Amino acid sequence: MNMKRLLLLSAITAIGVTAAACADERSITTEPVGALGFGINLAKQSTNLPRGYIRFPSAVPSATPSNDSLIVVLRGLDTLPAGSSYAVWVADDSSTTWFRATGARLTAVRTDTSFNAAGDPVFTPTTFVSTDVSGFSNGGAGESFRFATSRASIANVAATNIGVALVTIETSAAATTPSNNRIIWARRSERNGTGGGANDSSFVRFGTFGKSVALQYAYSVTTNAGAANLLITPRGRVEVRGPVMVLNDSNYMRPPAGYYYAAYAIKFDTLQGRFQDTVYLGRRTTPFPEQISLYDADFGQSSNPAPNIVLEASRTILGMRTRVSADSLPKARGTPPWKEFGLVAVTLESKRSVEGKMGSSIIMQAFLPKSIRGR
Repeated sequence: MNMKRLLLLSAITAIGVTAAACADERSITTEPVGALGFGINLAKQSTNLPRGYIRFPSAVPSATPSNDSLIVVLRGLDTLPAGSSYAVWVADDSSTTWFRATGARLTAVRTDTSFNAAGDPVFTPTTFVSTDVSGFSNGGAGESFRFATSRASIANVAATNIGVALVTIETSAAATTPSNNRIIWARRSERNGTGGGANDSSFVRFGTFGKSVALQYAYSVTTNAGAANLLITPRGRVEVRGPVMVLNDSNYMRPPAGYYYAAYAIKFDTLQGRFQDTVYLGRRTTPFPEQISLYDADFGQSSNPAPNIVLEASRTILGMRTRVSADSLPKARGTPPWKEFGLVAVTLESKRSVEGKMGSSIIMQAFLPKSIRGR
């Protein structure tokens, strides 16, 4: 990073924290000491980003039916609102003519967590199977999906050499071409093994699809262990002074097309320490003093909301900020403010999901100490 830009960002961040502290409470003769301030570092999480693998059918039709199966296995998807769905497409290496995968068998596994008398977690999986599927809209932190179909069920694909598989978000159940929300993909050329059969699969990329490897924007890549590897390490800090909470962080990748960053505070149960309630802290903005909304900072936007902060060449966001007072949030009011709130999270949210309902993809988080929680 350019040293001059780094120094400028540091200065902006420092000014933002100072201004946030002084704007709400100033020392006066009769009250020379203000509320105590606390600072906690944010830690990278990258939990539950979309991840999985895609097994390709034979390059051309074969006499072995098992080799002609297209299998898409995914986790980390958000639930989509009514009218939207995830769809699967295939194309040859040029990615010019797309064929929608239909007639699929969808196997969804939801894992629910409960606690036994000793307080230990108990995981209970429930399996749902649907047939003749061309799309699906469910998702969630504890859900996995297996979308399986055959070359014969994909209309007009004929002898096309299938080299790319793509998952999109569609607003029409009858869509015949992929939308611009091309968020998950795999290429046969980037497969994990060689030859056919079970080895002819690729770990998926999550981001913004491009017609070639050089043009694709991978926000994260599924690893051999089945996790999503975020290709950058953000950093930042949460500052709390009285009712005012400020998040100052930096070094984020631009969100994939159709996504944005948001912040949440989570309230804990006073006895068990379990999650009890969630408060939406809003969309992220640029640092103080401009505080420009970064809702449209996602990759591929024709208009950059803050060119000095959202960098085109490196595909990064230099700095972000969230500032909120507990006085404006009924659930956060208390003595002290933010009482029992134990976690602050920065999440990656789909613009197709319900705003204010926390998604499952946490990028950064900080556990708040007991001094803030009032315990």
